Amino acid sequence: MPANIEVSCGFAAQNSKEITAYRRLITEQDYSTIRINLYSGSPVEIILSAVALKELALSGKVILTKQEQKRLQDISISNQIYTLCFTCTLQLEGTCKELFSQNHKDGETALEIIKSGLFRTQ
Repeated sequence: MPANIEVSCGFAAQNSKEITAYRRLITEQDYSTIRINLYSGSPVEIILSAVALKELALSGKVILTKQEQKRLQDISISNQIYTLCFTCTLQLEGTCKELFSQNHKDGETALEIIKSGLFRTQ
């Protein structure tokens, strides 16, 4: 079953409940919940956790364990299908492998949209 990621939805471009929840986790520095969801969350939570933890690690806000690095690598090459909806004007679909690839245009676009939803400041 695809992981349906809604970033900003509807006419008013309201953030979806998943994006809002993850933005709150990041803002409140509740990284333990994000780490738990990396392993046991829904498909959407797993993908959002992977995106969040990769960005947090790049910015030096978290240090990933070897097990987390392995899990992120596994997610990054998986064939889990995602769909992304952004303001009802952009719909993308692909695999996690494409999402985390630097050589796949739709994947790069989707990844940047997800990051902007998670890390955008109000």
